[in-house]
Amino acid sequence: MAFKKLCEFLETQNWDEALDYCERESRSNAKAFEWHLYQGVIAEEKKDQKSAGEFYKKAYLINQDTQQHAIFLKVIYLYLFELEKTPNRLKKLKFVSCLNPQDQDLLKFIAENESAYSQLSCPDVVLFTGTLGRKSFFPETLNQEGLGGSETAFIIMAKKLRQRGVKVVCFCNTDVAKTYDDVPYFPILDFYAFEYVHHYPLFISSRFLYPIVQSQIENHKVLWLHDLGTTLQEDLSPHLSKVEKIMVLSDYQKEDLQRRFDVEEGKFFKTRNGFLPELFNQYTESKETSNVSLKLIYMSRPERGLVEAVQVFEKLKLVYSTLELHVCTYTNQKTFDEDPQIAAVIETLKKPGIIFHGSLKKEELYQLLSRCQVLLYPNITLSETSCITAIEAMACGVPIVTSDRGALKETVGDAGIVIPYVENKADFVSSLAQAVAECFNPEVWNRLSQLGKKRAWNHYLWDQIADEWVELFKKEKWVPRIS
Repeated sequence: MAFKKLCEFLETQNWDEALDYCERESRSNAKAFEWHLYQGVIAEEKKDQKSAGEFYKKAYLINQDTQQHAIFLKVIYLYLFELEKTPNRLKKLKFVSCLNPQDQDLLKFIAENESAYSQLSCPDVVLFTGTLGRKSFFPETLNQEGLGGSETAFIIMAKKLRQRGVKVVCFCNTDVAKTYDDVPYFPILDFYAFEYVHHYPLFISSRFLYPIVQSQIENHKVLWLHDLGTTLQEDLSPHLSKVEKIMVLSDYQKEDLQRRFDVEEGKFFKTRNGFLPELFNQYTESKETSNVSLKLIYMSRPERGLVEAVQVFEKLKLVYSTLELHVCTYTNQKTFDEDPQIAAVIETLKKPGIIFHGSLKKEELYQLLSRCQVLLYPNITLSETSCITAIEAMACGVPIVTSDRGALKETVGDAGIVIPYVENKADFVSSLAQAVAECFNPEVWNRLSQLGKKRAWNHYLWDQIADEWVELFKKEKWVPRIS
């Protein structure tokens, strides 16, 4: 009866009365969290996002069971959708389906009201990455701003597989459904309802285990990991039976996963990151290494060694007076201002000779990289598993100075100077500075530049990697149409 009374206010769009009614019910009802959820929904209908967030927080503090939340959100969103069938209200129902993917009735309802699913033929492969609330990206992002390595790999591999005749559909943190390079992209909100319509043969989840665990259909499932085991939000061990293969990018990463989760050797498929040669052909000419034009470049996340890079620069600046340090980075937050790691170092970069470029689109980044003599990457964390930044520098013929932490030694090989990481920061910075100065020697620079180009162009082409994936699909007989 209480919800029926609320519906009277909703039907007339009397949002203020509806909020007051929910407030009264929340004070007298044992299920107070239910009424706070309703308040959140109503506040959103009023376009009051701040109040909506406060109501949802109240509900969550009372009850953290998201499946319980889904039950009540489904009720009010279905009612609102029946009142007015808008895309935004259907989107809200898709959100609820992500909270409770086992609700087959809801998935059926969404599928019946979303024509985009049935307009597609069943794909061979679905690629998935992302979680609710992460920064949006899509293929056009590569031409607009900096993008992380796993997102770059996701976009390029989807395109390369499609070029090889594999029918691919992608789910990621894109805002709208759209097709790029003959590959349909959907928001992750659409994933479970899409599965209700299409029982496709192969699912590859990039970085995230949860969609494999929550998937409602029987098919081949592959986990494509870009990080160490510490970044997984769930314990992998109980779910290994659901994962046919784990794609890793280096031996270093594989050994970490074996140590943490006791994964058998046969479960792994070693792949890697790559680069697009068509973007680099114009940037492979030799560069001058005289004192008049020396430029260093740092192009990774700040927490991976930017402070140390600045210290190396300051040390070398005493010898090479015209030296410049160019800094490029990216953020997974919506803006740089919301990124605490960037905020922590931004004042450090306001020094003569340091140029902060922020997030550059690929073409701009490669133009800048081609004008620099050395990629300086202190690499102080253990997180690197296959460094796209290093691969891009090698492809451009730019020598690399880095540490032996993570998989950098595997990635770079003999195409750079890889120094042992030490905890003593002064000693570490001195070793990096010495290595950079060594690269300024024209003979050393030319040797490392040629080795880098040879390594990149022989081993790190995305076309090679895509061919290896297709061969894996055929060998495992995962995709009947191409086996």
